[in-house]
Formats: sequence, structure tokens, C-alpha cells
Amino acid sequence: MLEERATLERVLDLVRRLEPVHLVKLRQVLDRLMAQMSDQERRRLYRRLLKERGLMSEVDRPPSRPRDHHPMRVSGKPLSEMIIEERR
Repeated sequence: MLEERATLERVLDLVRRLEPVHLVKLRQVLDRLMAQMSDQERRRLYRRLLKERGLMSEVDRPPSRPRDHHPMRVSGKPLSEMIIEERR
């Protein structure tokens, strides 16, 4: 990881020295590469960046199977109607 970071720093240093026309070309190449990534790869990268920057400690995973939710039966008016009446 340390070697990767050093390589990245060298690349970024070179990028900072590029002329605007070359920066535009680089941006086009990077955009094409990002577009080729799958949604799963993109999400994984995004989570890793959030963790590295300390904005997130871990990702909550959805349950492996959805829970069974059943609507409750209540007597009287629907709750939405009661709320609307109270607001008037």
C-alpha cells in the first residue's frame, strides 16, 4: 500500500505539470475508464474512499433476506386522512 501511495503521488505530480489541453485529454480517458466500471466496482471504490477519508467507519449491509412486513389493521379513518384534517 505504501508503494502504491508513492506511485500515486508521482503520477499526481506529473498530472499537476500537464498543460490544460493534456488535462482535458486525461479527463476524457479517465471518464471512459470510470464508465467501464461495473456498478458494484464503483460502489466498492466509493466506500473505500469514504473509509480512507474518515467519513465512514463501516458499511451497513442490507439483510440477506427481506423481513416479512405485514400491514396492521386498524379501525377508523386512515391515518393519512387524520393528518390532513389536523393540518387544516
